[in-house]
Amino acid sequence: MAGIFLLDGPSGAGKTTITQALLEHFKDRLGFCQRVTTRAQREGETGSDYQFIDAHDFESRLARGEFAAYRKFEFGMSYALPKQPVDEMVQHGRHALAMIDLGTVGMARKCWPSSVAFFLITPPDELEARLKARGAHTHAQIVERVENARQALEFTPFYDYVIPNRQGCLEKTLDRVIRILSWEMERVG
Repeated sequence: MAGIFLLDGPSGAGKTTITQALLEHFKDRLGFCQRVTTRAQREGETGSDYQFIDAHDFESRLARGEFAAYRKFEFGMSYALPKQPVDEMVQHGRHALAMIDLGTVGMARKCWPSSVAFFLITPPDELEARLKARGAHTHAQIVERVENARQALEFTPFYDYVIPNRQGCLEKTLDRVIRILSWEMERVG
């Protein structure tokens, strides 16, 4: 049997970096399931983390019940995790790794009750610095994302693992996630 692993955290917490490292480390056992988003593709972004769709397509797919979890942000961007790719991956015996969005772990768990959820936390001042360094967000978007991160701490009891990812500690964070994920993969089969 294969497991479903959900990775969450505020924008700038290191989800993409951790995901890429996990996929490399577990390349024969773990597959990645893309989210969909209505946000614009960033310059140089390959699209491997997201499938970029317009708002009409997003709303149509939402109405058809295609998403396990979704979130619409005030700054006009929507994100969702489609059910089908995750279900197909697990049915084919491969562990599935998917990123989810802040506040959607409950939705995802309704769809996949036995999923294992990780939450990456980073101090708000570090998040703000990382988001500014990206150069991809307006000041208002950065403020909203940092505030969302502060509010998200209320949801930590809903995750199986809450893992700090502080500046300069990526290797330590990654080692911890790899050890936990190895154990969880063995546990589920």
